[in-house]
Order: sequence, then C-alpha cells, then structure tokens
Amino acid sequence: MLRPITRWQVAGCLFVGWGALVACGCGSEESESGSGGASGATAAQFGTGGGTVAEPEVPGMRPEPLSDDGDALFDPTRLLRIDITIPTDNGSPSSWDAINDQAPAEECVAQQRDYFEGSFTYEGIAYDDVGTRTKGGCGSWRYLEEKPSLKLNLTWDPDETDDDCPSERRLYGQKRLTLNNGVQDESAMREHLAYRFYRAVGIPAPRTAAIQVYVNGEYYGIYQLIESIERRFLRRWFNTSFGKGALYEGSYWCDFLTGEDSDPEDGSCWEREFELDSCDDEPDPEDDLQFFEADGVTPQDPWQFLEDLIATLEDIQDSGRYFPVIGETVDWEPFLTFWAASSIIIDWDGYAQWQNNFRIYHDSPTDLWYFIPWGTDQTWSEVEAGTGGWFGRGDTGGAANFGIFEPGGDVARLCAEATGTDASGRTCMERYAEELYRQLEIFESIDWSSEIDAWSDLLDAAMQGSDPHREYTYSTWQNNVQDLRDFAESRASAVRSELSDAGYSSP
Repeated sequence: MLRPITRWQVAGCLFVGWGALVACGCGSEESESGSGGASGATAAQFGTGGGTVAEPEVPGMRPEPLSDDGDALFDPTRLLRIDITIPTDNGSPSSWDAINDQAPAEECVAQQRDYFEGSFTYEGIAYDDVGTRTKGGCGSWRYLEEKPSLKLNLTWDPDETDDDCPSERRLYGQKRLTLNNGVQDESAMREHLAYRFYRAVGIPAPRTAAIQVYVNGEYYGIYQLIESIERRFLRRWFNTSFGKGALYEGSYWCDFLTGEDSDPEDGSCWEREFELDSCDDEPDPEDDLQFFEADGVTPQDPWQFLEDLIATLEDIQDSGRYFPVIGETVDWEPFLTFWAASSIIIDWDGYAQWQNNFRIYHDSPTDLWYFIPWGTDQTWSEVEAGTGGWFGRGDTGGAANFGIFEPGGDVARLCAEATGTDASGRTCMERYAEELYRQLEIFESIDWSSEIDAWSDLLDAAMQGSDPHREYTYSTWQNNVQDLRDFAESRASAVRSELSDAGYSSP
C-alpha cells in the first residue's frame, strides 16, 4: 500500500506534507547562532487546545527535518552574492599557489586537499582568516584561474600545532560553505532539483541556493551553494540527542564487498568525516567517537564502525540470508527510498549505480545506517543503458547499466539477488517496485515546470551577461533548461513503462 503524504508531530512541531513547517513551540535542541540567524533548531511541545502534551523524541531519523536559521541562507528565490579573496602575495608559496598545487584530480581517486588562508565578504560582513580550498573530482576539478568549486571553512585553524582551538564562527549556522561550479551541469540547476526530490520523498539531503561568486574582484559566474553535511545537518534530520554517530564519505566505486577497494583504512576511496581532538567537549557515552576504548587507555579506532558494517554485509550476502536480515543493520525503508529516488532522477553517479558521491551515517542509539546523497550534478538526464556514461569503470571495460532494475551498489545489488520475503510476503524487489510507484505519485504531484521556470528566471539575466569563466554559451544553457522540462514531463511515464515491462503492476 502506498504511504500517503500526511501530517506529523515532530519534537513538538506540527508539519504538513513534505517539509512544510506550520507551527512550533519554544525551546531549542542546541543553539548555534550565526550572522543573520537567530538560534538552532526548535523542539518543544505541541498544543492540543485542552493543554499541552509532551511529544517524546525517539532515536533515528525524524519524519521531517527541523527548521533552522539556514533556511534564510538556502533561499531558492534569491540570487546570492559572495566576494572571496585568495591572497597571491602572503608567502612563498602564496595561498593562491598552494591551493592551485592541490587542485588537480586527474585520476579518479579520493582527493585530499588542505585549507589555506583566505577571506570573504557576504551581505556586507567581512570574514577574515577563512580556510579556503578547491574541491571536485576527475571530471569537475579546475584551477583557480578557471572556474573551480570551492570550500570555505569559517572554523579553520591556521596553526594546528598551537594550543588554541579553532573559531566557532557561523554564517546562518553554517561553519563550511560548499560552492559547486556546475561545469558538468550546463543547466545550472540539476543539483537543486535532485536534492529537492530527495527531500520531497523523505531522504536527508542538502538545501541549495544560487549564488554569484567573485574571486579577487573578478566575476566567476553562477555557482550552487550546497548545504554541507555536518553535525548541524544531522541534527536537523536525526534525533541526535540520543548520541552522535559516525559519518563516512564514499567515492569512486567505493563499496562494502565488491568495491574498487573496500579496505577503509588505506584511504583510497573512503573518507572519515568526524574525528575527536583536544578541542572537542568530552564525548557522551552514547557517542560513537570516544577518545579511548572502554579500558580508558587504548585509543579508539574511528574506522571500526565502517569495518563492522562491512563484516555484517559479508555475513549476510547469501541470497537466503540477506532479506529481511539487512534491516537489522541498515534502516531498510530509508535505504529503499534513497535507492528508488536515485533511480527516478537517474542519479547514475551516486551509490546505487556507480558507487560514488554518497555518505553513510551510523545512528549510534539505533545501531542502524543511513545513506545520504551527494554530488548530484549529473542527474535529471537520460543515460543510455550499457554505455558507462562519460567514463568507464575500470573493471567493466567501460560498460555499465543504469536501468532501474540493474543496481551496482552492494546493498541494492544484493536486494535484487535476495530470495527471502518480508512479513507481508513481498520479495525485496517487489518492495522496491512498490516504493517506485509511491514516489512516482510524489514526482507527478510537484509542478516541476513552474519550479524550473522560477529558477531559470532567477538566473536568466546573469546567464545572458558576460562571464569569461563559464564553459558554455547562453543558448546551451537554454537548451539544457528545456531538456530538464522534457525530462520532468516524460520521466514518470518512462519509469512506469519499465516497471510494467518487468512485470510489476501498480499496488
């Protein structure tokens, strides 16, 4: 049975539909004020007319994310502006030269880059001593002279050898700003639309905004400002008052059993997001990351959580054991939702197909794992099955499939091979097909044409203007925007046909 869009009571707040905050009481989970913002997420009691009834929190993912002061920053109706300064004469090498030295990512491997001194101005407020670096993989990296994606860290510590702790500065609650160049997205809005759909179906996904970027006084063009996946992001989506979990990023065919390299400690494709240091508060016993193991002496191995997940998947990869046992390790319904959404918007460069651009979060109190999408600039576009996209995976000679029933990621692939059934007698793939049908109704309920029109109207004047850093013409942008409209109009019908051809009828 398809689950209806409904209203929820979440931590004292009343929500209607997918993400619409209607009413909320006073109080806060944790305050992290920033420029232009007031406090952190709210959580209190929900009034029922005859008094108030405490709505208890439960561990795990919230039915709806909490609202916070970041809503004002990630406003899809505004075209923002940021002025960044990267020094060219502050040493040998200068920040500019040092950042450029680390910019290349010519090989498709996980790229580690350092922050260097920079600054920026936003809404008339100057932020000095900001950690600055480029970002981007083998298809999207650029030198500073071109159009690089950038990361700005307001809590950067320029001297990690001293005893001073880093700044606690925030911009609308954000301590890091992620600015994506969109060089692989000539519509300049695929990330915005992709994350919009992930959130609409209930998956933790970043908020976005369009932003004009200036570097050292020179106009660099339209970027997408993407909400960074940090503790604050996780607090919005998970009841983390029960304990803070571990977070890992996977890239370039990173998987648990059959990935390019499933050994997390060699650093080839896995990246650990959170580490404790002397500036952290004493962790609570419920937190994943502790300074020491239970003996109080042995330093904790922060890779152990990922290693435990890999070991569990190895244990249940037999087709007869996988389903429904997988639900004891991975929160299965959210994963199914994540996988189905990635299929509908053709997030082929994500986990389910290409084992790239994703994060996994371990919710410590429930001991369950959740998948979070990232890097969605190559979505909302048809990809011919069997072509391997614009580059080929090394162990397949360039061939890969991107159909909705041909997943590559281990957690999804093993579902396709599973022989067990759930309590209702459905196989794993039957449940997946049912989820696809549910999401198609949501996809069709959204007025994508109006949303695309609103975003393109916001960008149109800037796209017509002169921009030496943009790698495509105004007419190319217009054509890509039209492609998005065509995709939005035809995609649901195409997925329904694929479901029907595979023998799955609407529930």
